[in-house]
Amino acid sequence: MTSTHESNGIAKKRTILPNASELAVNQAIRCILACAGACALAVASRVDAQTLTGRVVLADSTTGLAGAIVVATDSRGIATRTLSASTGQYALRLPHAGVFAVTVLRIGYAPTVARMFDIAGGAPSHVVLFATTAPIVLPAMTSRGKTECRVRPDTGLVVAKVWEEARKAMLATQLSGADTTLVGEWMEYDRSLDSTNRVVRDQRVNVIHDVTSHVFKSRSADSLARLGYVIADSSGIAFFAPDANALLSDTFTDTHCFRLSARSDAARSVDTSNINNIGVSFEPVRSRLGMHDIEGTLWVDRHSAELRSLEFRYTKLADLPDSLAGGGRVEFARLTSGAWIVSAWYAQLPVMGPRDLATGVGRSITYTVNYAIVRSMHVTGGEVYSILNRNAIVLTRPSASMHVQLVSRDGSVPVLDANIVLRGTNLSASTDSSGGARIQPLPLGTYNASIVIPELDAFGASPVERVVKAHLGEGIETIELPPASAMLAKLCPANATTDGTAMLRGTVRTSNGAVVAGAQLTVAYQRVDPRGLKTGSVTSNEETLNATTDERGRWQLCGIPHEADLVVHARIDTRTDVRRLRIDAARVFTVVDLTVRSDSTSNR
Repeated sequence: MTSTHESNGIAKKRTILPNASELAVNQAIRCILACAGACALAVASRVDAQTLTGRVVLADSTTGLAGAIVVATDSRGIATRTLSASTGQYALRLPHAGVFAVTVLRIGYAPTVARMFDIAGGAPSHVVLFATTAPIVLPAMTSRGKTECRVRPDTGLVVAKVWEEARKAMLATQLSGADTTLVGEWMEYDRSLDSTNRVVRDQRVNVIHDVTSHVFKSRSADSLARLGYVIADSSGIAFFAPDANALLSDTFTDTHCFRLSARSDAARSVDTSNINNIGVSFEPVRSRLGMHDIEGTLWVDRHSAELRSLEFRYTKLADLPDSLAGGGRVEFARLTSGAWIVSAWYAQLPVMGPRDLATGVGRSITYTVNYAIVRSMHVTGGEVYSILNRNAIVLTRPSASMHVQLVSRDGSVPVLDANIVLRGTNLSASTDSSGGARIQPLPLGTYNASIVIPELDAFGASPVERVVKAHLGEGIETIELPPASAMLAKLCPANATTDGTAMLRGTVRTSNGAVVAGAQLTVAYQRVDPRGLKTGSVTSNEETLNATTDERGRWQLCGIPHEADLVVHARIDTRTDVRRLRIDAARVFTVVDLTVRSDSTSNR
């Protein structure tokens, strides 16, 4: 987005979520993840500040290094950072002139030894920085055993090494290089699922294509530490989580302890996304066990030391299964330019409600038990599909889609122009001549779909309801449509629906197009007496069916025989209209619209 907005304070009846990973959800069914511009990289600067420029290069002195973090620290320990651009160039606005220790941080590699530079005021200083090529090796780890959870672990410990690599990537999402004109396409969604956290009940999707920027700002780490991550008052309950700035703060590391983690064998068999990753798990220190806090894991690739994802959950909430617990996930991705973004995110929260009251009578009192259960799950999130840097593609990610293929074995039920609506959402599509339709993009999940056939919808037939799923890739949801007779059966009395009959429906209007309510409809036809067929004496009787138009001028009749000469007559006062027709044996329904006139005579 082209402008930066800040949201501070506590969310009431809504959610406050920060740039790359802050989430806030409330039980008033409102939740927004503040990563709409998750791919944004922002730079903080002062107009009157001293500028340090240059390139970050490898040992050959010519190969520029993209995505390196350049850190300048003054004598008071205040650090200023930026990110090198695709050619290794960097521009760092310093708060003042003076002596600075300049370090280069590179994900997966040991930091460059700090060099001291005396930056004078006035003209920009130009410094070439050489990045180390010594890789950091992270060990393999199994889920067996449990390491001690340490607050501010020593730098020599493996947990500190993994945490430092995660910190580098989180820092990179907060910084900007010299060529960060990023244009992104991403989707934001807000959805409510059923109590099993499987089927979408309600959902809104917004697809955005714009210049990116940070659009929300987290509550400060000090505020989160002081008030907690869940705050309740008379206006509602607000749920918060930290953004990268909060996770990187001293306050967060002082109030949480850290240990190494690995996927359990059972989890590996279900989810292979972190199979080669090593995790840094965090949880509140003992002094905060009585507060609403967060616990979770940052997953780092063991081979490249690149940050992959953050998983978290709220503490001191109802004891629920993992699938129904309040928490979320943030995924990180590295652009080809070297910059880092948040590529996908979501937060979920159970919406609790009372179970149906259970009552009983004890020996001396009557008692009522009100059990709280999960009524639904509220989820908010987003996904980035593509990022352009000066018209060059630096990230592409596949988006989920739903490809529906309708199949009809009844000629009266066409597959062209059927309307497929995902119930509870703002998503729909119309089928092509082959009966295919695609809805894209949309979040992965299971949906209730309504398929509306226009010709049958005009007769009042109910839509076809099916459960469908969104897929990554070319998964196809094939839906076989029922025959027209089955779709229209509920509209006719049981004794008026047989295999040899059809339905007539239409509208009565005046010559100027106004609908006519209360018009009398008569359908007359000759029915052959089957008993005469045995004796060779064929006789027929005239039979009639009658209907009256409703307030919208509509009428409907069932049990109309096929292959019979029909006379349809409409009358209101002295105005009439007459139509003549036959219904082919292959047709289950026919529309007959009539126009009444004072001198109406017709033999059509």
